[in-house]
Amino acid sequence: MPGLSEAVGCFILEVAIVCLTVNGHEPGVKLKVSGKYSETFEVVWSDRLDEQTLRSWKDMNGATEYGATALALLLVAILTEFAAFARAPQMSSADYVLVKKAANDGIPAAYLEVSGILKEAQGNTLQMRLSEKKRRQKELRDENFPVLIVIAEFSVPKAIIAKS
Repeated sequence: MPGLSEAVGCFILEVAIVCLTVNGHEPGVKLKVSGKYSETFEVVWSDRLDEQTLRSWKDMNGATEYGATALALLLVAILTEFAAFARAPQMSSADYVLVKKAANDGIPAAYLEVSGILKEAQGNTLQMRLSEKKRRQKELRDENFPVLIVIAEFSVPKAIIAKS
């Protein structure tokens, strides 16, 4: 995937599997996508997690964000005209810079903002997180670039995609 080294790709894939597994999911679980797109995907993996791997991801807050990044980048690559190009610098208005797949010119065309929820709760839902991300984007956004927002949740699992 453009914008990711093989090591980073393996890293975020592993943690997405951890987030799904700790929520009791097996390979073949359905991922429901809503918002700008309405799709259902079957998420399949072959890696089996051992205790060492699970111990490596005891920080579930960090794990959830990296796992959500894996799902977001896959969904962007499958559903949109964009592909990840680069990790955005810290303190920028988004997490990733995206390019148009068809252009293949490396010229930034959009941003990607990602957030993850391990298990939705009354005070922490996809819609609440999406509203907060949209509000923040209005404050920080560069008007020349669209921003895709992807919020992934692992207990169901599901994701919402919006354009800001």
